[in-house]
Amino acid sequence: MLSFGYFRDRTRRYAPKTAHAALRGVESGFSPPEAYVFMATSVKPLGEEPVDLDAIEQTLGRGTQGVKTDLLLMRTLERLLHSPEQEVALFAAESINLIEGRYGTRIEKLKERSKEQTQEADLGELARLCQELATLYLPGSSLRAFYLHEAYSWLRELEQRGWMTGEARSRMVRVLLALGLYDQARAELESFGVGRNTEALLLEAQIEFERRNYAQVTNVCRTLASKRETLSEEERQCVDYWLEQDE
Repeated sequence: MLSFGYFRDRTRRYAPKTAHAALRGVESGFSPPEAYVFMATSVKPLGEEPVDLDAIEQTLGRGTQGVKTDLLLMRTLERLLHSPEQEVALFAAESINLIEGRYGTRIEKLKERSKEQTQEADLGELARLCQELATLYLPGSSLRAFYLHEAYSWLRELEQRGWMTGEARSRMVRVLLALGLYDQARAELESFGVGRNTEALLLEAQIEFERRNYAQVTNVCRTLASKRETLSEEERQCVDYWLEQDE
């Protein structure tokens, strides 16, 4: 039977940082069963301070959750790397390795498969995974640049094979933007041949913003304003930000 005394006296006891550590403690006799119950049922948003390590561990345990979740995890874990508590810093380092390893494993499997038989879907997936992995690293880092160039090379192979789609062309523009190659991004955008659809307009606004061509940014954003109901909340925030910078 569980003792509620553990919850009253928890600050005076050994306090494991994650549910997994608590379970190891219970198995080794260092912690009572209540320690695992407390850690396993604790839930809090990932980025909230103080960081809930168990929430991070539970999220990691569910596998890949998408690049937005992975990005939030990486930024949170990067902060924890500098924790004065060795257990916390080690947990952060191991978790970062886990996230990177998941992307790396999928990339290597696709590379091996492409050696046997190159397929359009595999090249597109390689470009996507490399671009997403690049976004997990801070701007200016060598790993970010490396994976952006990897994404670019897979997209170029798609183009050389005549498999370039609108989605791949859009990804190419985003990769060039991330590399700071704004003129090339503009040239790539002009090769879209898709008119003034919302995605092309958003990319144009971003390119011209980076080129500091604010007059053109305003013109594009005014066009986007007429399509506001079709924009996502994130896209609306971008448009509002670009317009604010021109005021």
